[in-house]
Amino acid sequence: IPIGHLLGNDGESLQIGIGTRFQWSSDGSPQQTTIVIESMMIDGGFVVEFDQDPECQRIDDQTFNEDDPGRYIPFRYYCNDDITSNNDLEISVNSSNSDILVPSVVGDEILLMPQVEMSGSVTVEILVTDERGNTWTDQINVIINEINDAPSLSGLPTSVYIEVGTPYQITFDIMDIDSPSLLVTTDRSWAGIEKINGDSWILTLSPSESGQTFLKIMIEDEDTMINRTI
Repeated sequence: IPIGHLLGNDGESLQIGIGTRFQWSSDGSPQQTTIVIESMMIDGGFVVEFDQDPECQRIDDQTFNEDDPGRYIPFRYYCNDDITSNNDLEISVNSSNSDILVPSVVGDEILLMPQVEMSGSVTVEILVTDERGNTWTDQINVIINEINDAPSLSGLPTSVYIEVGTPYQITFDIMDIDSPSLLVTTDRSWAGIEKINGDSWILTLSPSESGQTFLKIMIEDEDTMINRTI
C-alpha cells in the first residue's frame, strides 16, 4: 500500500503497526491465529521540488519627446530564476496603445518605439515566464511629450529672373503637420503670397524697379518662425 503521503519530515520518527483480524467459528468454539513476522521493509518515498517565480530588476518609467527615435533597454540579464537559465526565460511585452508606442523584445533587450507624430501616455506590461509556467510581471509608464513641429517649405527656387511690369508667379509647398493655420508674409510690398489649396501656395512678384534684390519669406506657426530668401 502506498505510504508516501504519511511520511513526515527528515529526522522525524515513523511508527509502523501491523495487525490481523480473526472471528469466532460458526459453532461458537474458540479459534487461534498466529502471526509470524520474519522481516519488514519500507521501500519508496516522495520528493517535493519547489520552483520559485522568476525575479527581474524593475525598469524605470520612460519619457520621450515626440519623434524621438526608439530606445533599447537591457533587460534579460537582470533576471534570474532558481531553475530556468536566463537564456530560456520567455519575455513578452505589450502596450496599452500601440498607436502611440510599440514595444518589442530584441535579443536580450526591450525596444520601445514611439510612433511617428504621436504623443500621450501608455502603459507597457512586461511578462517573464520560466520553463514551468511561473511568471514575473511588471508595468512601466511611458510618456511621450507633444512637440509642435516647425513648418517646412519646398519647391521655392533660390533665384529668379523677371521683367519689370510683368507679374511673375511661383508655386511652392508649405507643410506643418501640427498647425492647421500659418502666417506667411514677405518683406517686400510688391511680393504677395496666398494659399491655393492643401499645402500649395503661390507667390506673385511685381517689382517696379530693375536691378538685383533679395526677397524674404517668413512662415510662422504658434511657436516657431522660419524664413527663406530668394
